[in-house]
Amino acid sequence: VIIKKVLETKILEAVPGDLALKRTIRQLLKDKTLEVRKKAISIAKSYSMEKDIKKSMNSDPSKEVRKKAVCSLNLTTTNLNSLVNRFFDVDQDVRVEACRKFTGVKLIDIPKEKTIIILSQCSKDRSPNVRNNAFELIKVYLDLYSPHSPNIIQGVLDLCSYVEVQSCEQKYQKHIYKSLKLVIKNLVLRQELLSTLEKFLFPQIMSALEESQTQNREYDFPAVLVARIACEVLKEEENYELENILPSLESLESLMLFYNQTENWFLLHNTVLISQCHDIGEEAIREQLVEILLELCGKISMSESPSTEENKITKEYFNIGKEEGFAQNSQETLALLAYQINSLLKQKPKEFPRVMSDLINELREPLDGYFEDTEQENLNRRKEALRSEITSLVHRRQAEQDELQRLKGIIGEVPDRLAQLNQTIEEKIQEYQELDKAHKNLKIQCLTLTVEMLRNMNQGESIPEINEIIEKLPIQAIIGKEWGLIYELSVECLGLLSLQNQEICEAYIPIFKSVLETKLESKLQFVNLKLVLDFFMVHKSMKSDPFELLEDVMSYLESPNAEIKSLVGEGLGKLLLMERLENPKPVLVKLMLHSFSRNSPPALKQASRIFFNYYNTLSKSNSDELCSAFLTILGVIFYEEKKGGSQIIEYFSSDFAKFYQFIFVHLSPSFLKGSNKFTLDETENYHFKILYFLCRELAKYTQKGTVKLIWRMMNELDHQSFNVTQRFIIQELLKQVQSKIELKTFVVWFQKLLLKTELDEETEYQNSVEQEYQTSVEFVHIFKNKLEQSKSLQDIPFKRESSDTESEPSKQIKSELTNYEQL
Repeated sequence: VIIKKVLETKILEAVPGDLALKRTIRQLLKDKTLEVRKKAISIAKSYSMEKDIKKSMNSDPSKEVRKKAVCSLNLTTTNLNSLVNRFFDVDQDVRVEACRKFTGVKLIDIPKEKTIIILSQCSKDRSPNVRNNAFELIKVYLDLYSPHSPNIIQGVLDLCSYVEVQSCEQKYQKHIYKSLKLVIKNLVLRQELLSTLEKFLFPQIMSALEESQTQNREYDFPAVLVARIACEVLKEEENYELENILPSLESLESLMLFYNQTENWFLLHNTVLISQCHDIGEEAIREQLVEILLELCGKISMSESPSTEENKITKEYFNIGKEEGFAQNSQETLALLAYQINSLLKQKPKEFPRVMSDLINELREPLDGYFEDTEQENLNRRKEALRSEITSLVHRRQAEQDELQRLKGIIGEVPDRLAQLNQTIEEKIQEYQELDKAHKNLKIQCLTLTVEMLRNMNQGESIPEINEIIEKLPIQAIIGKEWGLIYELSVECLGLLSLQNQEICEAYIPIFKSVLETKLESKLQFVNLKLVLDFFMVHKSMKSDPFELLEDVMSYLESPNAEIKSLVGEGLGKLLLMERLENPKPVLVKLMLHSFSRNSPPALKQASRIFFNYYNTLSKSNSDELCSAFLTILGVIFYEEKKGGSQIIEYFSSDFAKFYQFIFVHLSPSFLKGSNKFTLDETENYHFKILYFLCRELAKYTQKGTVKLIWRMMNELDHQSFNVTQRFIIQELLKQVQSKIELKTFVVWFQKLLLKTELDEETEYQNSVEQEYQTSVEFVHIFKNKLEQSKSLQDIPFKRESSDTESEPSKQIKSELTNYEQL
């Protein structure tokens, strides 16, 4: 430190233009002493070395240095990205300093994507201090924006327009909504809020019904969102003046139908939630709201591809309808409507499945003509009639072509008739395609509503109508092999129903198993895996894996898709923590390997590390399983090294040392001592078990790489925690191998630890330790044989569904699904 101070003095006396000076400052910015790096930041600022300050701000391990770097940087265009990135710093003090840096800045003068991040931090950050500073930043901006305005709603509207909240990423939408709600709740007087709604926002919103549908009304997006937030703030405070200024339910219904026709899902989403503000506890109003939403459900225009990326796999798929973001397609809008209907009927839990069943039955009338009094012709019959007519016309065309071929040189009516037939066939095919599209969309609508009904139902709320719907919709779709979105929704329907009842689950398990065996990489597989993992969590009979699903589920840890891989890793970790598996060891081995794989996605690694931090502290049996699984992996690694190279180390881990060091820490006596769930006596030492295993394995191998690996691990175990007996046993084992391998240093060091105590050669403890070792060796052979029987880890046959054409399932699925017609 003294040397550094002298060096700093020399720096201040040096010529500013000297290149050696800046090199010295850069060295100080990387110094191992914290105080030196902090002082170097100040020196670098005086010489305008902003590029080097940014490097320290982004990569220095000390929060104090990063914080000082944030303070030292000027808010310029070149520094903007780096400063906004500090909103995601791991330390709250650095995030607070980053917020303060933007105080007084016009948020609409910086790039839109940065404004979105700043705005979302007001509700997103886990630290109250950061949230308060972010809120203060927005408050100061709004105060500067309209200092003479009676309210700040206009500033909020312009901010919404600038960030285009309707089209920004869904992960930010919820937080922007919460931030705006916080601003309006805390900064706008209630009387001013009521006045703005009545005189400005509601008239502007309702004017959409009077103007042309094709007219550009971009200003509706912020107006509808801010109006919804204002209404919710007033309703939460039980401000009964809101009821007097709200547009009538009839007007709002017309507006919702208009937005449905124009397929503007953002505006429809928020208008639906404005209408819910009419609900102040009156039963008549609730019934009217339910009727409006049910009618709207029936009129939503569906499509087979509800998003631009049909096969995109997102975790948000399971949160639609629950305010994780604004609806972006017809399917998410239906989910929102079903969720709101369930909320309105929460005091009558049996009523929700009844009204939803009635709606679905009404919608599916044209599908199968189930009701005798239906006036609409059965869609299936119309499709079959059209198909027969087209087939007949094609046959006639072929006959005429044959006739024309026969009468080659004769000109008559045949060519004209042929042209007319071609035109008629084209018209009929187009009519058939339109009818087929309407048929599919109606099925999608019914299945989506069924999914949302089952998703929002509580356990044990099933009614007879649901069984009938399941038989007519998803079961028929699966038997009829209707692939695509219809098949995905059908599988999810059966899965959600299976979660309600164990017997139903056991009946449908072969369907889910067949989907697992296809190794498809699609949203269908994501949903299917989620359901199968939930079966293990919910149903006790699944604990023993009677249908042999675990092997198929674990195989998806090799999937090239990060979302699927993370879902499976996190799900298996939860099953292990909740003790939902009878034989956890194979799962534990797989999870350990993938936690440290260089190919594993960050989400899987993060979930796995959290799992391992808790798993073995919950019970002694968990610690035993973790130790046994680790020894199994070690045994296979040693075996593969003997064969000429470890496939496990090469494929699963870029740094094997991190892997075993992590396990050593979590099985160390000092770490387990902090657990209040169980206690271990001095003979139950996992580091001793690992060292015993290493010593016994050392006697088997003479390869230099294996010996070096074992030697490195042996040195990192906690030998001080061994009792006298354990030290003696290890010393004897080392003496047996030292003639073959040079381990004299280690043996001598171990002799110093040994107390002057003699031990009988054959003791009960020695026998038990040896027996445990032999058991571990047996598991190693089992796991090794599985690896040898399976294909190369890099050649797992995962397939990606094509987005252009519907994918045909495997012959196995076709044959298995045919057996379920009796369902």
